[in-house]
Amino acid sequence: MEVLLFFQFKFYYNFSVCYSAFTSTFTNPCIATSFT
Repeated sequence: MEVLLFFQFKFYYNFSVCYSAFTSTFTNPCIATSFT
């Protein structure tokens, strides 16, 4: 359960960071690493 919450938190954190980076620039290498 704790591991699942950790990965869920990591996913939303990476998604929010990469989404904000995507809104500022179209060259976003974070998207490839966020959904792996």
